Amino acid sequence: MSLPAGRFFVITAAGAVLLPGALVGGFELAGLPGALIAQGVGALLAYSVLVWRTRRQSVWDPADDAGLMSFGALFAAGAVWLDWPAVAALAGVAVTFYPTDSRLKIA
Repeated sequence: MSLPAGRFFVITAAGAVLLPGALVGGFELAGLPGALIAQGVGALLAYSVLVWRTRRQSVWDPADDAGLMSFGALFAAGAVWLDWPAVAALAGVAVTFYPTDSRLKIA
């Protein structure tokens, strides 16, 4: 497939197969927490296909991608940190907070 439409089809088909496949697999293996984690895994797998296709055309910019991925990881970590009780409730993990210790305890 050397036509631009064919390249785009490969990238789109990879995302259409890998993202739902990872979602279902993650849900089957670990329930809702597994499905949430598997969304990221599926996106990384689909991203690898995008990199493969763009490197062949010499248009991949790894520094730009690394910077944006770092920003996204920091943003996601901040969201989990701010809403940890809600995230733990989704995962079914017992969470307690001891005001005298002022630290979050995970049982």
